[in-house]
Amino acid sequence: YPYFLEPIFKIIGLHIILLTTVLGLLLAGFFAILFFLIKQLVKSRVIALCAFLAMPGAWLWAQCFTEYGPVFQHWPHRVLFPGLLLLIVWFYQKAMGKFKSLLYCLAFVVCGMAVLWNFNTGVVVFGSWVLFLSWETLGQWRSLHFKKTAKAIMRHSSIALTVVILSVGSLSIYTYLRSGVFPDILAALRYQGIFYGSGFSMIPMPLIHPWNLIVLIYCVGICISFSRLAKKMVGVNLAEDPLQTSRVNMIFIISIMGAGLFSYYQGRSADASLLDSFWPAFFLMALFADGLLEHLSINLNKSFPIAYRASNIATGFLFLLLSLMLVCYAGGVAELSPKFADRIKTEIQAVDQWHKGGSSNYTQNIDFIRKYFSPGDQVLILGWNQATYYMESGTTNPLDIPGFLELVYKSDYQKLSDYLINGMVVNEENRIVPVRVIMMDDFRSLYPDLFELVNNNYHQIERVNDLTLLEKN
Repeated sequence: YPYFLEPIFKIIGLHIILLTTVLGLLLAGFFAILFFLIKQLVKSRVIALCAFLAMPGAWLWAQCFTEYGPVFQHWPHRVLFPGLLLLIVWFYQKAMGKFKSLLYCLAFVVCGMAVLWNFNTGVVVFGSWVLFLSWETLGQWRSLHFKKTAKAIMRHSSIALTVVILSVGSLSIYTYLRSGVFPDILAALRYQGIFYGSGFSMIPMPLIHPWNLIVLIYCVGICISFSRLAKKMVGVNLAEDPLQTSRVNMIFIISIMGAGLFSYYQGRSADASLLDSFWPAFFLMALFADGLLEHLSINLNKSFPIAYRASNIATGFLFLLLSLMLVCYAGGVAELSPKFADRIKTEIQAVDQWHKGGSSNYTQNIDFIRKYFSPGDQVLILGWNQATYYMESGTTNPLDIPGFLELVYKSDYQKLSDYLINGMVVNEENRIVPVRVIMMDDFRSLYPDLFELVNNNYHQIERVNDLTLLEKN
Protein backbone atom coordinates (compact mmCIF):
# COMPACT_ATOMS: atom_id res chain seq x y z
CA TYR A 1 0.00 0.00 0.00
CA PRO A 2 1.15 3.65 -0.28
CA TYR A 3 3.79 3.89 2.48
CA PHE A 4 3.64 7.69 2.56
CA LEU A 5 0.10 7.33 3.96
CA GLU A 6 1.23 5.09 6.81
CA PRO A 7 1.02 7.82 9.52
CA ILE A 8 -2.62 8.43 8.57
CA PHE A 9 -3.38 4.70 8.57
CA LYS A 10 -1.90 4.43 12.06
CA ILE A 11 -4.40 6.99 13.34
CA ILE A 12 -7.56 5.84 11.58
CA GLY A 13 -6.64 2.18 11.13
CA LEU A 14 -6.02 0.13 8.00
CA HIS A 15 -8.66 -2.23 6.63
CA ILE A 16 -9.92 -3.50 3.29
CA ILE A 17 -12.49 -0.74 2.73
CA LEU A 18 -10.02 2.07 3.43
CA LEU A 19 -7.26 0.49 1.35
CA THR A 20 -9.65 -0.05 -1.56
CA THR A 21 -10.81 3.56 -1.33
CA VAL A 22 -7.24 4.91 -1.34
CA LEU A 23 -6.20 2.78 -4.31
CA GLY A 24 -9.41 3.71 -6.13
CA LEU A 25 -8.62 7.41 -5.65
CA LEU A 26 -5.07 6.88 -6.95
CA LEU A 27 -6.48 5.11 -10.02
CA ALA A 28 -8.94 7.96 -10.56
CA GLY A 29 -6.01 10.38 -10.35
CA PHE A 30 -4.18 8.41 -13.02
CA PHE A 31 -7.17 8.56 -15.37
CA ALA A 32 -7.48 12.30 -14.66
CA ILE A 33 -3.87 12.74 -15.79
CA LEU A 34 -4.60 10.82 -18.99
CA PHE A 35 -7.68 12.94 -19.68
CA PHE A 36 -5.71 16.17 -19.23
CA LEU A 37 -2.85 15.08 -21.47
CA ILE A 38 -5.07 13.77 -24.26
CA LYS A 39 -7.13 16.94 -24.15
CA GLN A 40 -3.95 19.02 -24.52
CA LEU A 41 -2.32 16.95 -27.27
CA VAL A 42 -5.20 15.93 -29.55
CA LYS A 43 -6.97 18.62 -31.57
CA SER A 44 -9.97 16.54 -32.63
CA ARG A 45 -12.34 16.28 -29.66
CA VAL A 46 -13.94 13.11 -31.05
CA ILE A 47 -10.59 11.34 -31.32
CA ALA A 48 -9.56 12.64 -27.88
CA LEU A 49 -12.77 11.34 -26.31
CA CYS A 50 -12.43 7.91 -27.94
CA ALA A 51 -8.77 7.66 -26.92
CA PHE A 52 -9.54 8.55 -23.33
CA LEU A 53 -12.46 6.10 -23.09
CA ALA A 54 -10.32 3.39 -24.67
CA MET A 55 -7.99 3.38 -21.65
CA PRO A 56 -10.62 2.63 -18.97
CA GLY A 57 -12.15 0.37 -21.62
CA ALA A 58 -8.94 -1.68 -21.67
CA TRP A 59 -8.94 -1.63 -17.87
CA LEU A 60 -12.47 -3.02 -17.81
CA TRP A 61 -11.50 -5.74 -20.28
CA ALA A 62 -8.64 -6.65 -17.94
CA GLN A 63 -11.14 -7.02 -15.07
CA CYS A 64 -13.04 -9.58 -17.12
CA PHE A 65 -10.12 -11.98 -16.75
CA THR A 66 -10.55 -12.09 -12.97
CA GLU A 67 -13.55 -12.93 -10.87
CA TYR A 68 -12.22 -11.56 -7.59
CA GLY A 69 -12.27 -7.81 -8.27
CA PRO A 70 -9.84 -5.17 -9.53
CA VAL A 71 -6.18 -6.16 -9.64
CA PHE A 72 -4.63 -3.28 -7.73
CA GLN A 73 -1.05 -4.52 -8.22
CA HIS A 74 -1.47 -3.44 -11.86
CA TRP A 75 -4.01 -0.59 -11.60
CA PRO A 76 -2.93 1.76 -10.04
CA HIS A 77 0.30 0.19 -8.80
CA ARG A 78 2.04 -0.19 -12.18
CA VAL A 79 0.53 2.82 -13.93
CA LEU A 80 0.56 5.65 -11.36
CA PHE A 81 4.20 6.74 -11.66
CA PRO A 82 4.36 6.39 -15.46
CA GLY A 83 1.33 8.70 -15.59
CA LEU A 84 2.93 11.16 -13.15
CA LEU A 85 6.12 11.33 -15.23
CA LEU A 86 4.18 12.02 -18.44
CA LEU A 87 2.38 14.87 -16.69
CA ILE A 88 5.65 16.37 -15.43
CA VAL A 89 7.26 16.05 -18.88
CA TRP A 90 4.31 17.87 -20.45
CA PHE A 91 4.80 20.87 -18.15
CA TYR A 92 8.62 20.62 -18.20
CA GLN A 93 8.97 20.98 -21.95
CA LYS A 94 6.83 24.14 -21.90
CA ALA A 95 8.34 25.71 -18.77
CA MET A 96 11.05 28.35 -18.59
CA GLY A 97 13.58 29.55 -16.01
CA LYS A 98 13.25 28.54 -12.35
CA PHE A 99 9.98 26.67 -12.91
CA LYS A 100 11.70 24.43 -15.45
CA SER A 101 14.53 23.76 -12.97
CA LEU A 102 11.96 22.94 -10.28
CA LEU A 103 10.20 20.45 -12.58
CA TYR A 104 13.58 18.97 -13.50
CA CYS A 105 14.27 18.20 -9.83
CA LEU A 106 10.70 17.05 -9.20
CA ALA A 107 10.92 14.55 -12.06
CA PHE A 108 14.03 12.98 -10.54
CA VAL A 109 12.33 12.77 -7.14
CA VAL A 110 9.31 11.06 -8.74
CA CYS A 111 11.61 8.65 -10.60
CA GLY A 112 13.42 7.79 -7.37
CA MET A 113 10.12 7.10 -5.65
CA ALA A 114 8.98 5.04 -8.66
CA VAL A 115 11.92 2.65 -8.27
CA LEU A 116 10.98 2.05 -4.62
CA TRP A 117 7.25 1.85 -5.39
CA ASN A 118 7.63 -0.89 -8.02
CA PHE A 119 11.06 -1.89 -9.24
CA ASN A 120 9.98 -3.15 -12.68
CA THR A 121 8.00 -0.11 -13.75
CA GLY A 122 10.26 2.22 -11.74
CA VAL A 123 13.28 1.29 -13.84
CA VAL A 124 11.25 1.99 -16.99
CA VAL A 125 10.11 5.38 -15.64
CA PHE A 126 13.64 6.35 -14.61
CA GLY A 127 15.14 5.23 -17.90
CA SER A 128 12.48 7.05 -19.92
CA TRP A 129 13.19 10.33 -18.10
CA VAL A 130 16.97 10.10 -18.57
CA LEU A 131 16.55 9.19 -22.27
CA PHE A 132 14.14 12.10 -22.73
CA LEU A 133 16.66 14.53 -21.23
CA SER A 134 19.39 13.15 -23.48
CA TRP A 135 17.11 13.32 -26.51
CA GLU A 136 16.19 16.92 -25.69
CA THR A 137 19.88 17.80 -25.28
CA LEU A 138 20.77 16.25 -28.65
CA GLY A 139 18.05 18.41 -30.20
CA GLN A 140 20.12 21.45 -29.17
CA TRP A 141 23.23 20.09 -30.90
CA ARG A 142 23.50 23.01 -33.32
CA SER A 143 23.78 25.56 -30.50
CA LEU A 144 25.61 23.50 -27.87
CA HIS A 145 28.07 21.65 -30.13
CA PHE A 146 29.72 18.37 -29.17
CA LYS A 147 31.54 19.32 -25.95
CA LYS A 148 28.61 21.03 -24.22
CA THR A 149 26.19 18.34 -25.42
CA ALA A 150 28.37 15.59 -23.95
CA LYS A 151 28.72 17.49 -20.67
CA ALA A 152 24.95 18.01 -20.41
CA ILE A 153 24.23 14.31 -21.00
CA MET A 154 26.89 13.34 -18.43
CA ARG A 155 25.33 15.75 -15.93
CA HIS A 156 21.89 14.15 -16.41
CA SER A 157 23.41 10.69 -15.95
CA SER A 158 25.34 11.74 -12.82
CA ILE A 159 22.21 13.21 -11.23
CA ALA A 160 20.32 10.03 -12.07
CA LEU A 161 22.97 7.90 -10.37
CA THR A 162 22.92 10.18 -7.32
CA VAL A 163 19.13 9.92 -7.06
CA VAL A 164 19.33 6.11 -7.22
CA ILE A 165 21.89 6.09 -4.39
CA LEU A 166 19.77 8.48 -2.30
CA SER A 167 16.63 6.42 -2.94
CA VAL A 168 18.26 3.17 -1.85
CA GLY A 169 19.86 4.97 1.10
CA SER A 170 16.56 6.45 2.27
CA LEU A 171 14.89 3.04 2.00
CA SER A 172 17.70 1.47 4.05
CA ILE A 173 17.50 4.12 6.77
CA TYR A 174 13.69 3.92 6.93
CA THR A 175 13.81 0.12 7.16
CA TYR A 176 16.46 0.26 9.88
CA LEU A 177 14.46 2.76 11.94
CA ARG A 178 11.36 0.58 11.66
CA SER A 179 12.91 -2.86 12.16
CA GLY A 180 16.43 -2.47 13.53
CA VAL A 181 18.06 -4.12 10.49
CA PHE A 182 19.06 -2.88 7.06
CA PRO A 183 17.35 -4.38 4.00
CA ASP A 184 19.31 -6.88 1.91
CA ILE A 185 19.32 -5.04 -1.43
CA LEU A 186 21.45 -7.66 -3.15
CA ALA A 187 19.01 -10.38 -2.13
CA ALA A 188 16.16 -8.35 -3.62
CA LEU A 189 18.06 -8.06 -6.90
CA ARG A 190 18.86 -11.77 -6.86
CA TYR A 191 15.16 -12.42 -6.42
CA GLN A 192 14.45 -10.54 -9.66
CA GLY A 193 17.11 -12.60 -11.42
CA ILE A 194 15.69 -15.86 -10.14
CA PHE A 195 12.12 -14.87 -10.97
CA TYR A 196 12.84 -13.89 -14.57
CA GLY A 197 15.88 -16.08 -15.20
CA SER A 198 13.97 -19.23 -14.30
CA GLY A 199 11.04 -18.27 -16.51
CA PHE A 200 8.63 -18.33 -13.57
CA SER A 201 5.01 -17.89 -14.77
CA MET A 202 6.22 -17.10 -18.28
CA ILE A 203 4.09 -18.02 -21.28
CA PRO A 204 5.51 -18.23 -24.83
CA MET A 205 4.62 -15.21 -26.97
CA PRO A 206 2.39 -16.13 -29.92
CA LEU A 207 3.95 -15.29 -33.27
CA ILE A 208 0.85 -13.69 -34.79
CA HIS A 209 -1.06 -11.68 -32.21
CA PRO A 210 -2.36 -8.14 -31.52
CA TRP A 211 0.94 -7.45 -29.76
CA ASN A 212 2.48 -7.16 -33.25
CA LEU A 213 0.45 -4.02 -33.92
CA ILE A 214 1.29 -2.53 -30.52
CA VAL A 215 5.03 -2.98 -31.08
CA LEU A 216 4.62 -1.50 -34.56
CA ILE A 217 2.93 1.58 -33.06
CA TYR A 218 5.85 2.09 -30.64
CA CYS A 219 8.36 1.62 -33.46
CA VAL A 220 6.56 4.21 -35.59
CA GLY A 221 6.58 6.65 -32.69
CA ILE A 222 10.32 6.15 -32.15
CA CYS A 223 11.00 6.55 -35.87
CA ILE A 224 8.99 9.80 -36.02
CA SER A 225 10.89 11.15 -33.00
CA PHE A 226 14.35 10.32 -34.32
CA SER A 227 13.46 11.59 -37.78
CA ARG A 228 12.67 15.01 -36.29
CA LEU A 229 15.78 14.82 -34.11
CA ALA A 230 18.02 14.05 -37.10
CA LYS A 231 16.60 17.02 -39.04
CA LYS A 232 17.21 19.35 -36.09
CA MET A 233 20.77 18.09 -35.67
CA VAL A 234 21.65 18.78 -39.32
CA GLY A 235 20.08 22.23 -39.16
CA VAL A 236 16.83 21.72 -41.07
CA ASN A 237 14.34 24.49 -40.20
CA LEU A 238 11.18 22.59 -39.29
CA ALA A 239 9.09 25.73 -38.66
CA GLU A 240 6.94 23.86 -36.16
CA ASP A 241 4.32 25.48 -33.99
CA PRO A 242 4.64 24.94 -30.19
CA LEU A 243 1.86 22.32 -30.18
CA GLN A 244 3.61 20.27 -32.86
CA THR A 245 6.89 20.42 -30.94
CA SER A 246 5.12 19.29 -27.77
CA ARG A 247 3.45 16.45 -29.65
CA VAL A 248 6.77 15.17 -30.99
CA ASN A 249 8.35 15.37 -27.53
CA MET A 250 5.46 13.44 -26.01
CA ILE A 251 5.51 10.90 -28.85
CA PHE A 252 9.15 10.17 -28.00
CA ILE A 253 8.75 9.60 -24.27
CA ILE A 254 5.44 7.74 -24.65
CA SER A 255 7.02 5.43 -27.25
CA ILE A 256 10.09 4.77 -25.09
CA MET A 257 8.01 4.25 -21.96
CA GLY A 258 5.49 2.07 -23.78
CA ALA A 259 8.24 -0.15 -25.17
CA GLY A 260 9.68 -0.53 -21.66
CA LEU A 261 6.32 -1.34 -20.07
CA PHE A 262 5.66 -3.85 -22.86
CA SER A 263 8.42 -6.01 -21.38
CA TYR A 264 5.91 -7.08 -18.71
CA TYR A 265 3.85 -8.80 -21.41
CA GLN A 266 6.99 -10.15 -23.03
CA GLY A 267 7.84 -11.84 -19.73
CA ARG A 268 4.33 -13.09 -18.97
CA SER A 269 2.53 -13.32 -22.30
CA ALA A 270 -1.06 -13.76 -21.14
CA ASP A 271 -3.73 -11.61 -22.77
CA ALA A 272 -4.56 -10.04 -19.40
CA SER A 273 -0.93 -8.91 -19.08
CA LEU A 274 -1.14 -7.25 -22.49
CA LEU A 275 -4.26 -5.34 -21.43
CA ASP A 276 -2.40 -4.19 -18.31
CA SER A 277 0.66 -2.91 -20.15
CA PHE A 278 -0.26 -1.41 -23.53
CA TRP A 279 -2.23 1.68 -22.44
CA PRO A 280 0.50 4.04 -23.82
CA ALA A 281 -0.35 2.78 -27.31
CA PHE A 282 -3.73 4.56 -27.08
CA PHE A 283 -1.88 7.87 -26.70
CA LEU A 284 0.08 7.24 -29.87
CA MET A 285 -2.93 5.97 -31.82
CA ALA A 286 -4.80 9.16 -30.93
CA LEU A 287 -1.87 11.38 -31.93
CA PHE A 288 -1.34 9.51 -35.20
CA ALA A 289 -5.07 9.53 -36.04
CA ASP A 290 -5.28 13.23 -35.22
CA GLY A 291 -2.28 13.99 -37.44
CA LEU A 292 -3.70 11.92 -40.30
CA LEU A 293 -7.06 13.64 -40.02
CA GLU A 294 -5.38 17.04 -40.16
CA HIS A 295 -3.38 15.96 -43.22
CA LEU A 296 -6.51 14.73 -44.98
CA SER A 297 -8.47 17.88 -44.22
CA ILE A 298 -5.73 20.00 -45.80
CA ASN A 299 -5.05 17.92 -48.91
CA LEU A 300 -8.31 16.14 -49.66
CA ASN A 301 -9.76 18.74 -52.06
CA LYS A 302 -6.51 19.70 -53.74
CA SER A 303 -5.66 18.54 -57.24
CA PHE A 304 -2.66 16.21 -57.08
CA PRO A 305 -1.15 13.60 -59.43
CA ILE A 306 -2.27 10.00 -59.07
CA ALA A 307 0.61 9.16 -56.72
CA TYR A 308 -0.51 11.81 -54.25
CA ARG A 309 -4.10 10.64 -54.49
CA ALA A 310 -2.99 7.09 -53.73
CA SER A 311 -1.12 8.47 -50.73
CA ASN A 312 -4.29 10.18 -49.54
CA ILE A 313 -6.22 6.93 -49.91
CA ALA A 314 -3.58 5.07 -47.86
CA THR A 315 -3.64 7.83 -45.27
CA GLY A 316 -7.42 7.62 -45.06
CA PHE A 317 -7.30 3.84 -44.68
CA LEU A 318 -4.73 4.08 -41.87
CA PHE A 319 -6.82 6.75 -40.16
CA LEU A 320 -9.90 4.52 -40.29
CA LEU A 321 -7.92 1.58 -38.88
CA LEU A 322 -6.61 3.57 -35.93
CA SER A 323 -10.01 5.15 -35.31
CA LEU A 324 -11.69 1.74 -35.40
CA MET A 325 -9.33 0.41 -32.72
CA LEU A 326 -9.98 3.41 -30.49
CA VAL A 327 -13.75 3.14 -30.98
CA CYS A 328 -13.77 -0.60 -30.22
CA TYR A 329 -11.92 -0.19 -26.92
CA ALA A 330 -13.93 2.91 -26.05
CA GLY A 331 -17.04 0.80 -26.65
CA GLY A 332 -15.82 -1.52 -23.90
CA VAL A 333 -16.83 1.17 -21.41
CA ALA A 334 -20.45 0.99 -22.56
CA GLU A 335 -20.43 -2.80 -22.86
CA LEU A 336 -18.67 -3.72 -19.62
CA SER A 337 -19.56 -0.89 -17.23
CA PRO A 338 -22.99 -2.34 -16.31
CA LYS A 339 -21.45 -5.72 -15.53
CA PHE A 340 -18.66 -4.16 -13.48
CA ALA A 341 -21.11 -1.83 -11.72
CA ASP A 342 -23.25 -4.84 -10.72
CA ARG A 343 -20.19 -6.51 -9.21
CA ILE A 344 -19.26 -3.37 -7.24
CA LYS A 345 -22.89 -2.97 -6.13
CA THR A 346 -22.93 -6.53 -4.81
CA GLU A 347 -19.70 -5.95 -2.89
CA ILE A 348 -20.96 -2.66 -1.44
CA GLN A 349 -24.17 -4.34 -0.33
CA ALA A 350 -22.10 -7.01 1.41
CA VAL A 351 -20.08 -4.33 3.23
CA ASP A 352 -23.27 -2.47 4.16
CA GLN A 353 -24.77 -5.69 5.49
CA TRP A 354 -21.65 -6.23 7.58
CA HIS A 355 -21.93 -2.75 9.12
CA LYS A 356 -25.59 -3.44 9.92
CA GLY A 357 -24.68 -6.57 11.82
CA GLY A 358 -24.90 -9.06 8.97
CA SER A 359 -22.14 -11.47 8.09
CA SER A 360 -20.51 -13.28 5.19
CA ASN A 361 -17.94 -16.03 4.94
CA TYR A 362 -15.19 -13.41 4.88
CA THR A 363 -16.42 -11.54 7.97
CA GLN A 364 -17.01 -14.81 9.78
CA ASN A 365 -13.39 -15.76 9.05
CA ILE A 366 -12.16 -12.44 10.45
CA ASP A 367 -14.23 -12.90 13.61
CA PHE A 368 -12.88 -16.44 13.90
CA ILE A 369 -9.25 -15.21 13.86
CA ARG A 370 -10.05 -12.40 16.33
CA LYS A 371 -11.64 -14.94 18.65
CA TYR A 372 -8.31 -16.66 19.23
CA PHE A 373 -5.76 -13.91 18.50
CA SER A 374 -5.51 -10.25 19.52
CA PRO A 375 -4.05 -7.43 17.41
CA GLY A 376 -0.26 -7.68 17.53
CA ASP A 377 -0.22 -11.43 18.17
CA GLN A 378 1.96 -13.57 15.93
CA VAL A 379 0.22 -16.33 14.03
CA LEU A 380 1.13 -18.19 10.87
CA ILE A 381 -1.75 -18.02 8.38
CA LEU A 382 -1.34 -20.53 5.57
CA GLY A 383 -3.24 -19.75 2.39
CA TRP A 384 -3.83 -17.53 -0.61
CA ASN A 385 -5.48 -14.55 1.11
CA GLN A 386 -3.20 -14.40 4.13
CA ALA A 387 -2.41 -10.67 3.64
CA THR A 388 -6.05 -9.58 3.92
CA TYR A 389 -6.56 -11.63 7.07
CA TYR A 390 -3.41 -10.22 8.66
CA MET A 391 -4.57 -6.69 7.85
CA GLU A 392 -8.13 -7.09 9.12
CA SER A 393 -7.22 -9.02 12.30
CA GLY A 394 -4.16 -6.91 13.17
CA THR A 395 -2.05 -10.05 13.66
CA THR A 396 1.47 -10.46 12.28
CA ASN A 397 3.51 -13.17 10.62
CA PRO A 398 6.08 -14.72 13.01
CA LEU A 399 8.43 -15.42 10.09
CA ASP A 400 10.54 -12.96 8.10
CA ILE A 401 9.43 -14.31 4.71
CA PRO A 402 7.33 -12.95 1.83
CA GLY A 403 3.79 -14.02 1.06
CA PHE A 404 3.15 -17.33 -0.62
CA LEU A 405 2.81 -15.80 -4.09
CA GLU A 406 6.39 -14.48 -3.77
CA LEU A 407 7.95 -17.49 -2.01
CA VAL A 408 10.88 -18.18 -4.35
CA TYR A 409 14.01 -18.64 -2.19
CA LYS A 410 14.68 -22.11 -0.82
CA SER A 411 15.91 -20.44 2.38
CA ASP A 412 12.50 -18.83 2.93
CA TYR A 413 10.78 -22.11 2.20
CA GLN A 414 13.11 -23.80 4.70
CA LYS A 415 12.25 -21.19 7.36
CA LEU A 416 8.56 -22.00 6.90
CA SER A 417 9.17 -25.75 7.05
CA ASP A 418 11.41 -25.50 10.12
CA TYR A 419 8.88 -23.35 11.96
CA LEU A 420 6.07 -25.83 11.29
CA ILE A 421 8.25 -28.67 12.60
CA ASN A 422 10.29 -27.06 15.39
CA GLY A 423 8.60 -23.72 16.08
CA MET A 424 7.97 -22.58 19.65
CA VAL A 425 5.72 -19.93 21.18
CA VAL A 426 6.37 -18.34 24.58
CA ASN A 427 3.32 -16.94 26.37
CA GLU A 428 3.11 -14.01 28.82
CA GLU A 429 4.11 -16.29 31.68
CA ASN A 430 7.34 -17.29 29.85
CA ARG A 431 5.99 -20.78 29.29
CA ILE A 432 6.37 -22.61 26.00
CA VAL A 433 2.98 -23.38 24.49
CA PRO A 434 2.13 -25.43 21.40
CA VAL A 435 2.32 -23.65 18.06
CA ARG A 436 -1.03 -22.79 16.51
CA VAL A 437 -1.55 -22.07 12.82
CA ILE A 438 -4.53 -21.10 10.69
CA MET A 439 -4.77 -22.95 7.42
CA MET A 440 -7.03 -22.27 4.47
CA ASP A 441 -8.33 -25.07 2.29
CA ASP A 442 -6.54 -23.69 -0.78
CA PHE A 443 -3.16 -24.31 0.91
CA ARG A 444 -3.39 -27.94 -0.22
CA SER A 445 -3.07 -26.87 -3.88
CA LEU A 446 -0.44 -24.20 -3.14
CA TYR A 447 2.01 -26.39 -1.19
CA PRO A 448 0.80 -30.00 -0.99
CA ASP A 449 3.97 -31.17 0.82
CA LEU A 450 3.64 -28.54 3.56
CA PHE A 451 -0.09 -29.26 3.74
CA GLU A 452 0.70 -32.91 4.50
CA LEU A 453 3.34 -31.83 7.04
CA VAL A 454 0.71 -29.81 8.93
CA ASN A 455 -1.87 -32.56 8.53
CA ASN A 456 0.45 -35.12 10.08
CA ASN A 457 1.84 -33.02 12.94
CA TYR A 458 -1.10 -30.83 13.97
CA HIS A 459 -4.61 -31.53 15.21
CA GLN A 460 -7.74 -29.49 14.61
CA ILE A 461 -9.05 -27.13 17.30
CA GLU A 462 -11.94 -25.49 15.44
CA ARG A 463 -13.07 -24.83 11.89
CA VAL A 464 -15.23 -22.22 10.13
CA ASN A 465 -15.92 -22.02 6.39
CA ASP A 466 -12.55 -22.60 4.66
CA LEU A 467 -10.38 -21.81 7.73
CA THR A 468 -9.05 -24.37 10.21
CA LEU A 469 -7.28 -23.58 13.49
CA LEU A 470 -4.70 -26.28 14.21
CA GLU A 471 -2.37 -26.91 17.15
CA LYS A 472 0.91 -28.79 17.09
CA ASN A 473 0.76 -32.33 18.54
